[in-house]
Amino acid sequence: MTIPSLKATKLQTSGEVAVLNRWADRVKQAIEDLKVSVVKKEANIALKTNNVANQTQDTLNLKAGANITLTPDIFGAVTIAAAAGGSDGLVHGDAIHAIDPAYMVLREDFNNPSVFPGPPSSIQTWGSGLNWHILGGGTYVNFQGGAFPLNGVIAESNSASANAALFAELDNGSTGGGNGFPLFDYPGWKMIWVFQLLRNNSSSPATFSMANTSMYVGLANYIQTVSAGITTPRPPYFIGLRYDTDTTAPSINDSTFKFEYVTNFTTSPSTRVNTTGTVFDTTLTPTEGKIYRLEISCSIKGAIDFLLTDGSTVITHTMSISPLSFSDKQPSFSHPNGQVNITWATGTNLPIDLGTIVTISGGSISAGNGTFTHQIPRGVTGEVRFLSSITPSGTDTGATTSFYPALRPFIDFGNDSFASPVANSKGILIDFMSLVWNKGLAGGTTNSTLSRYF
Repeated sequence: MTIPSLKATKLQTSGEVAVLNRWADRVKQAIEDLKVSVVKKEANIALKTNNVANQTQDTLNLKAGANITLTPDIFGAVTIAAAAGGSDGLVHGDAIHAIDPAYMVLREDFNNPSVFPGPPSSIQTWGSGLNWHILGGGTYVNFQGGAFPLNGVIAESNSASANAALFAELDNGSTGGGNGFPLFDYPGWKMIWVFQLLRNNSSSPATFSMANTSMYVGLANYIQTVSAGITTPRPPYFIGLRYDTDTTAPSINDSTFKFEYVTNFTTSPSTRVNTTGTVFDTTLTPTEGKIYRLEISCSIKGAIDFLLTDGSTVITHTMSISPLSFSDKQPSFSHPNGQVNITWATGTNLPIDLGTIVTISGGSISAGNGTFTHQIPRGVTGEVRFLSSITPSGTDTGATTSFYPALRPFIDFGNDSFASPVANSKGILIDFMSLVWNKGLAGGTTNSTLSRYF
């Protein structure tokens, strides 16, 4: 087809005009045909979800899959991200999580014991490799496996002796309190305990009863004397779940599980002190056969989140906590060769460990008023050592000392201080403990120049 020349500046005849109009109509029709062709091709490009064409083809429908969250903004932009549970929930400094130093984790399933079966011993190690002090009185046996979903347990029934209880606590290492963690100074951690109340290890157990019971599950510190023997099942420094029926003045006399944070400053850690701390009543009554999960976590300094469930009811609570504070024991300073050493009166056992942040105020030594971090190891409980150019010396009279106690994983179960409890009337299966620390749990971000990324 030949298109007439359009070079002419003036049409000479009506025929020429008619020819040009006909060509204009053809060009217009060709353009319309092209539009239809493009539309037909677009119709073959279907919007699909999971390989199924969307019913409305001018709308993109997104559906969140496993471990994926979809968050649209007011403009319709959609953010696709891993949902909670889609990862390990931590902030990592190294993409190879197994070697990442940005987090610390302890886990114990209490299975595959090094001694099977065995009575209480100074140290027991299970398959997870953690060393535990197993101390106290009662009818004790450890099992390589428990009734699922429990998988490996420490099983214990009560004896007939007052103040007899089983203690399972992470090995304190030395009189310096090793493995006491200053967790309250470093938010970004979570702890879980799983246990079951169940009579065990007796062919003819007594009727189940939680009378004359002392039970503490969570984090505690007996400091120094614990490895030498315990004469009371109530820890002076503790946070976690309590059930204690003891009525020695001041009476505790629990009838339900309680969340408690307590710091009973004492120079005799093995003496029962019933003064209670901050307490919250869960209203749950201890029940035989129930499997309980206790969660304790901290994302903000000075606040602790609790969760307790018995499989049907979930109790949560946020508790404000304060440091231990005292002024009747004065700190003394020395400064050997660029190190500052702070001690208190001889025999003062304090739940202080590496990383503990101690504040001293109102004292007579101006350089001794401040906040100091215990950073140099030494096997003495109740001492703070750190590098500094300050040179305080002498006893800091009039000073007030305050700090959050360093604690370690701890659980005890047995009898309160009253005599003649019925033997084998109650028991516990200790199934699981885990503790993770990561600054990401407190909203922190990683810094690649730091050794632990935080």
